[in-house]
Amino acid sequence: MTPSPILLTSPEDILGAVPYLLGFHPADSLVVIAFSGRGSRGELRVTTRWDLPSEPGSFDRLVPLFRRERVTHVIVAGFGSGALVTPAVEEVLRLLREAGIDVIEALRADDSRYWSYVCQKAECCPPDGTPYDPVTGPVAARATVNGMVALPGRDHLRYAVSPVEGPPRTAMREATTWATDHLRTRLAPLTGTTTAPPPHPESTDADAAGGGVAGGGMAGGGINGADMVQAAVAGGDSARAAGSGGGVRDVGEAIRVFVGDGLARVRAAIATYAAGDRLSDREAAMLGMDLAVLRVRDEAWTSMGDDTEDAHIALWGDLTRRLEPRFVPPAASLLAAAAWRRGDCALAAVAVERALAEDPAYSMALLVAQGLRQLVSPAILRDRMPTPQDLDDSMGPPRVEWLQPLLTLLEHPRACRPPCAPSTG
Repeated sequence: MTPSPILLTSPEDILGAVPYLLGFHPADSLVVIAFSGRGSRGELRVTTRWDLPSEPGSFDRLVPLFRRERVTHVIVAGFGSGALVTPAVEEVLRLLREAGIDVIEALRADDSRYWSYVCQKAECCPPDGTPYDPVTGPVAARATVNGMVALPGRDHLRYAVSPVEGPPRTAMREATTWATDHLRTRLAPLTGTTTAPPPHPESTDADAAGGGVAGGGMAGGGINGADMVQAAVAGGDSARAAGSGGGVRDVGEAIRVFVGDGLARVRAAIATYAAGDRLSDREAAMLGMDLAVLRVRDEAWTSMGDDTEDAHIALWGDLTRRLEPRFVPPAASLLAAAAWRRGDCALAAVAVERALAEDPAYSMALLVAQGLRQLVSPAILRDRMPTPQDLDDSMGPPRVEWLQPLLTLLEHPRACRPPCAPSTG
């Protein structure tokens, strides 16, 4: 069913729409809704929200963002007390006036009443405020029919990235133990040891793996994904040719196949969630470990498209909740990237928080966090994403160092991760 348009023709409509635009009912917040075009049928371009009180300079990037998005008019809505909201609204109104951007309404809502900063007529905007229902109304009904959801608050949104508990957690721990044992056995002939060598004190996991999005990985070295998947499908583990002493004749080819298996699992998982299905615990654990190899993680990142956004959000959201903590940062960062791409900055923000809670230096999460702070448009992200072929062209031949991050996670589950990381985690 094609969603029907939602028209905002009154303050009640605006305040009723905000929770559905954000995904939750805001509190102590400033929200700016920006449109292009003219009249009530203008096209929604950007919805941004700030916690209040705001930090100095919080709104400085607003006008440059609106210039990029060709915004013609905006609506401002603050939620909270006058002492909290009014200074922020006044600062934003000043910036917009100086930029020549029309403000068609500016509101403050608190305790089921609203006030307008634009209308000063007591007959329609009394000093005591105008009562309204923040939960029901025609806009809320239309949004619900369109499949939109408004959670009670931002804390409820964090549930989407919180770890599972109870029997599901126990099952995932068992699956993680199985996957760890499986990979240790498989990787031993490639590395000559089942223990990961300690990283160089001046290098990091992503340095060793060839970099990531802005510093080499999605950004950095790659291999031909199609060839690897073909080899993996044809031979799987058996493609590792055993040599004397239990080693392998061609380590490079064996690593090719190993990474190819990971790429194949990424693609299969996306298809699984696109079909409305779900990975088993063992499949989820294996995929979580695959993502420690940056080329595999970046394959997932580059595969995000308009027709797969929902599948990506379902997949990486599920893994973010189910994986053991040390394997969470890549999945949570992919969830953040998918949500950001879809324009769901609230979900992107809590996903970034989850990734950085597990690894404060994970640079893919830091990259997305920077984009959110700087109000980078999701359209820019879509337009500048490399393709899997770009990854293949930019990365060198497969090498054992690609496995360093995974080996570290397998053998040192409680070890501190490197204190810093290049720009892609």
